[in-house]
Amino acid sequence: MGQYQNIVGKKLGSAIASTSYVTIFTVPELTRTYVKDINACNVTANNHNCYIHIVPSGGTAGISNAILYNFLIGGHDVYNWNGLAIMNAGDTLQVKADVANAICFYVSGADAT
Repeated sequence: MGQYQNIVGKKLGSAIASTSYVTIFTVPELTRTYVKDINACNVTANNHNCYIHIVPSGGTAGISNAILYNFLIGGHDVYNWNGLAIMNAGDTLQVKADVANAICFYVSGADAT
């Protein structure tokens, strides 16, 4: 795998959350990906909770791989997570919310090949 010699920023994915986990992005083979920003937008007037996980290849979403867990977002509010999270080949970024169609996610970062 690369040592981040060739980094190209991009949209990793977007989705509107369900009450079950939705996979926004899966890291391709022979690639590492870094997650730079995650926007979670509550499109309703009510407060809702969201969950964001970076799940190791072959794993399932759980407390041990949560970036945000049961995180409250106010009505018509946006939460922006920014930092640096490294994902390896086969890892997935998964999201859900306490109510379907209430929270939209947009994720950006870059791949290293």
